[in-house]
Amino acid sequence: AVWLPVYLVGMGLIVYLSDFGPRAHPWFPLWWDMLAVAVFSLAIFFWAMRVALPTHKIEQLVTRGAASEEPQRSGKPPDRAARRGDVLTRNRPGHLASRAGGAGWGSPERGG
Repeated sequence: AVWLPVYLVGMGLIVYLSDFGPRAHPWFPLWWDMLAVAVFSLAIFFWAMRVALPTHKIEQLVTRGAASEEPQRSGKPPDRAARRGDVLTRNRPGHLASRAGGAGWGSPERGG
C-alpha cells in the first residue's frame, strides 16, 4: 500500500496546521480543517483504488499462499504447543481443536 505512508504524513500535517496543532495561528481554522481532511482523504482513496491489484490477482496470491501453508502429513505427532490445544493451532476437521472446545489431543473423543 504505497499510499498509506503518504496518507499518514498528510493527516499529520493537516492536524499540525489546524486548531489542534501547536501553532498560535493555524492555517486551517475550525471547520476548514474538516474540509481539508475530506478532500485529502478522497484524493488518497482514488489514488489507492487506481493502484490496487485486480481481484483475480489478489485471489491468485491468496490461493498460492494458502497452498504453501498446508501442513505436511508426516505421521509424527504435533509439537508440545499443539498438544496443549493452544488457540493458535490449526482448528480444522481432522486437526487439533482450540481451547474453545472440540476434540484435541488427549481428549476422550480422540481416544486419549
